[in-house]
Amino acid sequence: MHRRSTIGAQDFHRPLSITSEKMRSMASRTWLAVVVFTLTGAVGAAAQTDAPGVVYRVFLKSGEALPSYGEPAPVGERVIFTLMVGGDTDRTAQFQLISLPIATVDLPRTSRYTDAMRAAQYAATRGDEEYAAMSVEVARSLDLLKGIPDPKRRLDLAIEARRRLVAWSRAHFSYRASDIRQLAGTFDDVINQLRLGAGEAELSFELVSMPQAPGEALAPPPHGRNALVLALGAAEVADVAAERVAILRAAVDAAGNYDDLTAKAAARLQAELRTSAAYAALSSAMLDRATKAYRRGDVNGVLRAQREVARQDRRLGARRPEEVRALMTQVASLAEAARTYRRALDLYVQRRVTLQRYGRWLEPLLAQAQQLQPVLMAIRETRGLSPARARRTSSEAVRLQATLMRRRLPAPLLTVQSTLASALQMAREACARHLGPRPADVAAARDAAAAAAGFLLLTEQAKRDLTMALRPPTPESVAH
Repeated sequence: MHRRSTIGAQDFHRPLSITSEKMRSMASRTWLAVVVFTLTGAVGAAAQTDAPGVVYRVFLKSGEALPSYGEPAPVGERVIFTLMVGGDTDRTAQFQLISLPIATVDLPRTSRYTDAMRAAQYAATRGDEEYAAMSVEVARSLDLLKGIPDPKRRLDLAIEARRRLVAWSRAHFSYRASDIRQLAGTFDDVINQLRLGAGEAELSFELVSMPQAPGEALAPPPHGRNALVLALGAAEVADVAAERVAILRAAVDAAGNYDDLTAKAAARLQAELRTSAAYAALSSAMLDRATKAYRRGDVNGVLRAQREVARQDRRLGARRPEEVRALMTQVASLAEAARTYRRALDLYVQRRVTLQRYGRWLEPLLAQAQQLQPVLMAIRETRGLSPARARRTSSEAVRLQATLMRRRLPAPLLTVQSTLASALQMAREACARHLGPRPADVAAARDAAAAAAGFLLLTEQAKRDLTMALRPPTPESVAH
């Protein structure tokens, strides 16, 4: 039911009493209504766009745009991506994971294209729906302003709504950027009207940068001849040999009816394979030569192999820098190991006479210590042993220990001297515990057996150490 409004004659003669405050309030409400209408009306303005697919671009500084299946990923000093090779459709194309030096890539343009692809993907999927939800939310917030009596509060809420509008677009791939800029301009008019309503004399405009649409135009995926030409260009700039070979193999397989490109890709592939075989042979030969020189302690021989690597690399056109660097590192490591081994050999030659003299002195002492083993084995196995025999063994261990420690031996024999002295000390402790006040005690017998076992282990260790100390050093002994 509609209520009719009646106006009496006297109303025509009543003076209007609308104050300037009321006029400002009415104006601000009018502007708010305009913004609400603009927001709600613009929700369905943009048509749904087609999905851009999944083929991105990696732009080289030389100008080529290599097709990347999926987003490229800058990692450290390289850009990693899946190169799409040949094929007349996405289904017949082949794919090869490669990485390029970041110095060869136009990274800003590649990043802009990636942003444009993300924006297109968003527009084709969730863009309209989320824009509509945001618009309704902002419109609802603005509609509520009409019921707020405090002008300053209305102004603050309007400024916040504008900020949220711009921030939303920037966080959503600048979706509907032109619409957002238009709405933001309308917001500025509303906010300035609200400023007047709040008694603020000066107008103010937000200087926050408006969202901009992505600057790179999207291109359809390359197919056929163009895709093969780009793949061959990618093989040209790839600096990892295995990746070049893989790209060329894929190009040969995908070339199809393009006979000239098939022949070109096949020729380059064969050249790469010949180069790889030549470098593999070089690596094997030079490592073998350097290893043999190292085992002889021939430092100069290793260095000659190192120089030969550099010479052969130049002859082959320096086509495998990564492999040569790895080979040079291995040869340099062998050269350092050869220097260490050479020093050990030279030191052994200097000490050989002294070592042999002291070795002849140590050998009888070690042999006499080993003659104590039957008694110590009996103690270890807790077999019957007369006290007299245990005392004689202890006395012999004391004598051998005293004799052993009278001389200061050269460094290579100090370990033998120390090990044998510890063994004799273990023999004394085993005999002492066996001859203790309670020899039948289980704990005393266990301790005596443990000491006897220590003597047997240490005497064998001393024998091995003496044998090694008297021999010339080997590469393995020096390395350890």
